Amino acid sequence: MNQNLSRDEKLKLYIKGAKEFYPDISVNSAFSIYSGEQNYPTSGKIQLNHGIVDPTLFSTGTLEVVHYTSVQSFFDIINSEHIRLYNCYNLNDPKEIEHGLKTLEFPFDSDWLIDIKQNHFILSASKYDDQLRDNFNMWRLYGKEGMGIGLVFEVPQEIKYWTGINMSKIEYSSCPISNSNSKKYFDYHKDFQSKYALFEKTPSIIPLLASFHKDEIWKIENETRIVVYCPFNDFTLKPKESAFDIFNPFLSKTISHTINSNGDNVSYVKMPISQISMKKKHSIKTEIDIQDTYLKSHPYLQLKKVILGPRLVHSKQLDRVLVFIENVIKEKIGERIHILESQYKDVYKEQ
Repeated sequence: MNQNLSRDEKLKLYIKGAKEFYPDISVNSAFSIYSGEQNYPTSGKIQLNHGIVDPTLFSTGTLEVVHYTSVQSFFDIINSEHIRLYNCYNLNDPKEIEHGLKTLEFPFDSDWLIDIKQNHFILSASKYDDQLRDNFNMWRLYGKEGMGIGLVFEVPQEIKYWTGINMSKIEYSSCPISNSNSKKYFDYHKDFQSKYALFEKTPSIIPLLASFHKDEIWKIENETRIVVYCPFNDFTLKPKESAFDIFNPFLSKTISHTINSNGDNVSYVKMPISQISMKKKHSIKTEIDIQDTYLKSHPYLQLKKVILGPRLVHSKQLDRVLVFIENVIKEKIGERIHILESQYKDVYKEQ
């Protein structure tokens, strides 16, 4: 072990080892600090560009996910032409990220955890299958006991170009794990840091990977989630300048803050729900190749189908609701959306 390596040499060595676990990991920026004794940087703030996207999600080609919600929230989404990704203070699991860090045996303090939970934004969904279609338990948990709506989105292949957008299936466990890729990377990072003291602060990839781990009690949800790291200032509530161009330059402009039904302060960012609405909101006049590159790097989800909840199907107001849904979608999205009925509709059918 050579303790006299420069910061840049250590960083190059670190990235070489980290690529064995996450091939797309790279250095996004490195702020240098000189000690005065050497003519090369010995420390400084380092930002990694990772973009974790689980390749198995696209193993069969097109990836579609379904997000369950209430009818009211559905119309809010359609009318705004965006879906919200909330930070961890609006989720039903109070141990978000904390459980993942403990499971992966990564040490942390409470102040850092508060900051991490504030700055990670999550969209929860389930992988959609045309044969299985929908999940009865998800209607009970998130679809207003079957009176809600499921939105089916296609995830564009361009997700790999989206800065700071991460997507993976959740790994469920109630005790420390030893054979997962993330655990092996965690161990590599801790060992490297103990030898070389490269990082002043914990890299953003660490809590990000922890966000894809949950306790087994949540396993029934079989969740696939999109996670965005978008840090903002506690006082101004605006994106931190140092991170603005590094993490999610598009989504960071949409940060908003509110109070949820429990009286908690929560924050969210917004992602367009169709390419048409994305182009409409972010039109530019420039050379066509530059425009294509711009649009390719801008995150969005493509709304493809709407599933009516198993109880909603039997509502006396269904015909009116259907007309309303079709008209609003046509006006706001401008595309044909397939409207399906839950496969569990017979559960609530009157005899």
